[in-house]
Amino acid sequence: MKNYDKFIREIHDIQRWLHTTIYSYGVATTDLTTKLTAKIDVEQSVANAFCDTGYNVYSLIQRLSTDNVKMCKELALIRSISALEVYLIDSIGEIYSSNKSPFMKKGEIEYQIGEILSCTDIKELHDKYIEKQCRQLHSGGFEEIIKFYKNRFDIDFAKFNTSINTNNYGLHQIKQYHQKRHLIIHRLGKTDEQYRKTFNTSDTVIKLDENDLNILFKLILQFAYYVNNKAETYVTTAPPDNRVSIKVEICDNSVGGVFDPSYAIPIQKNTSLPLSVLLEKIVYESENVFTVELHGVYSYLRKYYKILKKVASSGKLRILSFDTVSIISIKKPVKQYAWAEVETVIKLLPEKPWPKNIHKEIAQTLGWSNTKVFGIINNIVNEQPNMLHLTPKRKTLNIGDSFEITIDSQGISAEIIDWNTDNDRVATVNCGNIYAISPGTAHISARIPGTTNYDVCTIVVGEKNTIL
Repeated sequence: MKNYDKFIREIHDIQRWLHTTIYSYGVATTDLTTKLTAKIDVEQSVANAFCDTGYNVYSLIQRLSTDNVKMCKELALIRSISALEVYLIDSIGEIYSSNKSPFMKKGEIEYQIGEILSCTDIKELHDKYIEKQCRQLHSGGFEEIIKFYKNRFDIDFAKFNTSINTNNYGLHQIKQYHQKRHLIIHRLGKTDEQYRKTFNTSDTVIKLDENDLNILFKLILQFAYYVNNKAETYVTTAPPDNRVSIKVEICDNSVGGVFDPSYAIPIQKNTSLPLSVLLEKIVYESENVFTVELHGVYSYLRKYYKILKKVASSGKLRILSFDTVSIISIKKPVKQYAWAEVETVIKLLPEKPWPKNIHKEIAQTLGWSNTKVFGIINNIVNEQPNMLHLTPKRKTLNIGDSFEITIDSQGISAEIIDWNTDNDRVATVNCGNIYAISPGTAHISARIPGTTNYDVCTIVVGEKNTIL
């Protein structure tokens, strides 16, 4: 999901900022200590640093080596937990734009009459609904987010658990980091009796050391990965199997909304797909003539094209051309199957030549329909000749490093690949982007959906020398 990718980038940026800032403080401290030993006058430098007089070099060294470092760690925690909450809430909107089924449960929501009457269409009312839901969650905090995910998506945060440095962590520890952020912001880091009792500690102030922040980063990254995997089941995604180019001329400006990236393409009941998922770019020839370049699953492209044809039949726009550039022919859509299902069928297929009606035998063994097994076998037989090759085959990373695998196969992009890691506690993968979490070895596999074409990259993660 897009918001998951944004969250990963944000946490990486926070980590880089923290390390580089503390490193800079260390360099400045060393420089001041050297000048002090050499009896070089640094009075003006100290005054500039504090924007005031009356301080000496020892005050500045204390500030750089202790006070500033402590504040950096606190800011990193505040920003990281805030980023996690933003990710969780923005993902709700991302799911809503694609699939409204989880939101159809019984419930009430109040609107002012003016709010309803001011809406120009049902989409605007939908937008008001999800904005109101998300705004309430921002105000309600982490506990309300937990309840919302459980009630709407049946995603139970309490079932999350992971191991970091042989210790087990879960929702309880994530709640503790939330409370630490709250106490740092509202009590300048002083703990209260409720915090000490809930988390079984005698600390009167929040203490953040190197280990605390290392665990924080690993924990929330693994938690976000857990949530993303479950939330993705609600999101309609479209791998770029096919590409089309539609040239249009606008005859009535009122139809411009169908080219807006947020335009909802109906897929099935209560499920829609934002145009942004299919839209690659729009190339303008003039104000009213432009070419829309799309990529995605054939059936989704056809649904959108039919919408444009319906608008064109009203005379509000003209379709000047429709060109197709496809990896997979659009004459007959190729159904995609989960790799686990394909792999299950492959294991049951005997050596060629296969006996007649082999698909029926396998279907009976698995309890699946004949049509489903036939479709999977047909995909295996007609798999694309372009084999998948990853570069490199092996990569060594440090904890916290990220790395993007290269696909050395013409016409195949990372977006259409089924990515998997056999050890998400060591390294995670998202669209070819690897993130190292803890020491160990993980095998990152990539497969072309519905085929036996795959390749593997081995990731070895070692310890990283931190300077916290």
